[in-house]
Amino acid sequence: MKETYQLFVGTYSRPIRFGTGEILEGRGKGIHRYTFDAKTGTLYESTAPAPAENPSYLALSFDKQYLYAVNELKEYKNKAGGAVSAYRIESDGGLRFLNQRPTGGADPCYVGLDRERRCLTVANFTGGSVCSYPLCADGSLGKKGVIIRHYGHGADPVRQSAPHPHAAVWAPDGKYVIVADLGTDDLTVYRVDRENRVLCADAVHSFFVGSRMGPRACVFDQRGERCYVLCEISSAVMTFSYMDGRLEFLQAVPSVAEPGGVPNSGADLHLAPDGRFLYVSNRGQDSITVFSVQADGTLQLVQAVGCGGRTPRNFALDPTGGWVLVGNQDSDSIAVFKRDVQSGRLALENKAFAPTPVSLLFRA
Repeated sequence: MKETYQLFVGTYSRPIRFGTGEILEGRGKGIHRYTFDAKTGTLYESTAPAPAENPSYLALSFDKQYLYAVNELKEYKNKAGGAVSAYRIESDGGLRFLNQRPTGGADPCYVGLDRERRCLTVANFTGGSVCSYPLCADGSLGKKGVIIRHYGHGADPVRQSAPHPHAAVWAPDGKYVIVADLGTDDLTVYRVDRENRVLCADAVHSFFVGSRMGPRACVFDQRGERCYVLCEISSAVMTFSYMDGRLEFLQAVPSVAEPGGVPNSGADLHLAPDGRFLYVSNRGQDSITVFSVQADGTLQLVQAVGCGGRTPRNFALDPTGGWVLVGNQDSDSIAVFKRDVQSGRLALENKAFAPTPVSLLFRA
């Protein structure tokens, strides 16, 4: 088995104001590239970063030849809104910039694409909209995108005064995209227009998750039968069954081991490669929570462990499944955890410097 892997790290490279009102001084230089040794758990930066403005979320094409990054900005080319950028990954692992398109809304925070690399989706958090672009044969972004605006608000006057889409996740069937809107407490399902390679503007299904929940991130199991949703405001993980564009609620559990203690907000979630464990990052309590996935898809708490720094954001399981790497935004570090593949439990092994890391992406 291969022992070294490439890790791309998206960072904040300029100041940004979050939905909470907090202003973060970005200390990154763009998209940083690291090499990870899966035998020793050692991580080191392998080359100079690819310059980029606030590449806060990264996505890799399924053929692993192209990388896409949002540019989380409030203004792009003198207009309100952010951007999304396309790169080709060269033979040496470097990034060659292809092109960039506006997302039609401020603070894009998520980018995803289908398995066939035909269509790309972006969630505009402050802009309150979802954007989709067709992808060209050379991996670049097409010219004609579609913007779908959300309307309404939630019960929290500070965090939910307007729509705030935070994820636009492709269902494994490739037919639908699920949008988690933190501002309206909705999960909205859009059909994919296969001919034009964009999203259809009319939603086919919407699920209200409950007041003051703040759905932020979603992940599907490998069979496409279960969808797990992390709620930022309530720090809850919700389990849904999924079939043909429709969601059915199964369970909700706290994302932290001790609810009601230190104020917390959920950040990210990922399933282990074998689907037996779900991992969640928590800001405030600064922890990673481990859940076992039961036969019916529901969750059972296994462990809560300190994240090895401050303000864990995105994290990634390495291609071997034996390690979990956590980007700790406010301590400028990536914490490396050894993962017991049988029990799912984590143990901190190493740390590496990374300036305001917020998105981690392995390329096997």
